[in-house]
Amino acid sequence: KRVPPTAHRRWVLYRVPQGIKKLLREGKIGEGLTFHGLRHTVATKLADAGASTRVIQSITGHATPQHVETYVATAEKKRLAKRGIALIDQNKV
Repeated sequence: KRVPPTAHRRWVLYRVPQGIKKLLREGKIGEGLTFHGLRHTVATKLADAGASTRVIQSITGHATPQHVETYVATAEKKRLAKRGIALIDQNKV
C-alpha cells in the first residue's frame, strides 16, 4: 500500500530537498550531501533507536514499508550482534 499523500509527506518530499540545495549553495553544509543520503541516515538512526517500520516510513516519505524493512532488519542484526558480544565479554558463551 502506498502512503497517502499528506501535508507532512509533501513537505518531506519537496521542501527538504530544496532546503538542502539552498544550504549547499550557501556553503553552510558539506559537499556531497544529498537528499537521498540524508533520508538514508535518518531512516538508519530511527531504526537503530527502535522505531517501527511504519514510523520510519511516515517520517522519511518512503513509498512502501518494504523500502524501510532493510533498515529495520539491519538494526535488529546490530542489536543481536551487540548482545552476542556482551555475552562473550561476560564469559557467558
